[in-house]
Amino acid sequence: MESIAAWGDFEVHFDGVLGRGGMGCVYRAWQRSVGRWVAVKVLHSLPSVDPELQKGILQKFQVEIQALARLNDPRIVTLLQAGENDGRLWFAMEFMDGETVEKRLTERGMVEEEEAARVGIEVARALDAALRQRIFHRDVKPANIFLLRDGSVKLADFGLARSAELARTRLTDLDAVACTPEYASPEQADGRPTDHRSDLYSLGCVLYEMVTERPPFAGDSQVATLLKQSSESPIPPRLLNPKVSAGFEAVIHRCLEKDPIDRFQTYAEFIDALLPPTEPMLAAARPKEEPSRGWLWPAAAAAGLTLFAIILAAIFSAEMTPPPAEALVPPPLPENVEPPLPELKPAPPSRPHSVKAPDPAPAPPKERPPDPAAGAAEALEAFRASLLPEEESELVGEIPWGTWRPDLFHAPGGEARFDPAARVVVLSARRESERAWIKRPFAGAKAGYQVRFRLSGGAATRLAVMLSFTRWIELGPSGAGLYRVAADGSIAPLKELAFGSTAASGVVSVVPRSSETLLFLDDRLLFIVSEAECPPAEGVQLGAGGGTVWISSVRVKDRSR
Repeated sequence: MESIAAWGDFEVHFDGVLGRGGMGCVYRAWQRSVGRWVAVKVLHSLPSVDPELQKGILQKFQVEIQALARLNDPRIVTLLQAGENDGRLWFAMEFMDGETVEKRLTERGMVEEEEAARVGIEVARALDAALRQRIFHRDVKPANIFLLRDGSVKLADFGLARSAELARTRLTDLDAVACTPEYASPEQADGRPTDHRSDLYSLGCVLYEMVTERPPFAGDSQVATLLKQSSESPIPPRLLNPKVSAGFEAVIHRCLEKDPIDRFQTYAEFIDALLPPTEPMLAAARPKEEPSRGWLWPAAAAAGLTLFAIILAAIFSAEMTPPPAEALVPPPLPENVEPPLPELKPAPPSRPHSVKAPDPAPAPPKERPPDPAAGAAEALEAFRASLLPEEESELVGEIPWGTWRPDLFHAPGGEARFDPAARVVVLSARRESERAWIKRPFAGAKAGYQVRFRLSGGAATRLAVMLSFTRWIELGPSGAGLYRVAADGSIAPLKELAFGSTAASGVVSVVPRSSETLLFLDDRLLFIVSEAECPPAEGVQLGAGGGTVWISSVRVKDRSR
């Protein structure tokens, strides 16, 4: 076999093996039309294998192609093209520059809980995207999860994918191994029907291994391992790794319940359980819907904190408020006791001649209160000058997408993804009542940041920028608004303004100075928020409602300037 073969648009380098599997090998290939490296998976040629089994392997390979062709998610390996050359089936997919979780565990040992949770969340989102196409993966394991160098996570190998519309393969019918025993669910082990909760079980096995360096069940043979999956309880992860938190262990145990009804029933429920209870910006709690706007960001937890602060303020003010005027009147003297006479001072001696009193001094002019907008333009210019150079800035396109965290509590029906071709973050909400948002801690966020955006989807589309737990701004094509959470959890507009012309794109600048924060759209000052009302947060949180918002860059200030 030649070391290089030209198959369509691809030059396949057979001396560059990227991986081997039961069905075939993955080779490095050069895509000539766009000038990039890709991966090409080639089906094994197995002339000596039983014809029925070979037919099953062929169908399994075709199932993987069908599944990838239907899936379009940044966390799932992308299918580029499929074909047949030299009597061999193949398909090309994106090149994954990184390592598998399996390799990571083998070379560097267990993973920190926070990183394991992040990987679990990303894999769950990939599986959820597949579920929306009615596809189950059925072989979630460390070898099929890729950790890329840019921080993102990719799920690969849909060769065992199953749905009502993907053909049942002869490989499964022949009772060949259609799963990896160490990560197989009890229903897979028993040959019962499976659904997405089986993938959640397998993902629980992966999380278990990431924090303990061993799968929850392993026997002397495949059959023994499958038997353990369906009949035994795992050793608690905290006995193997005391650093594992009780909450993380509880998530793993629920994933590994034998009965699917006792596991998480949705991926959103699983992700919510893995998200930390508090975030850099907004507490993870469901907002109350406001029928008039359909755009509710603040959390009930934030409202509870606000109410608690009000109660504390009332208590302290009650202790510090001076007593009423009547309390300052001295008590009455006892009977038969005369009050002391006031001390008399001698009158000043009279002057022999009257002296004209001088004219009273003119009252000083009243000082005008300082204009809060004074110096705003200068502050913006100084802020722009202090930004990191563009080639060094923390741009969206340069920040690992995996470090941005979508939040499902506030994004029912919304979607947050990274478009690698356009190098933009896409936040989409199909209806006005739906929304999607992302957040990320930034070291320089308290010193200010800029967000370059573009709106699409009509007059209802809005960009939201959170400023604190209880303050945020919204920008639409025709105006902007500043909002807060009241003590009872309701939404209270603080200020609203209308634009003279439609603003479909621009740059939002959040510029802190001394005791306040200035909010700009391009060169226009929108709002001024005092630090007492809105302390600067160590993080950035952006969202979209009623349409689609493209975030092309986020630049933070260099605090040393």
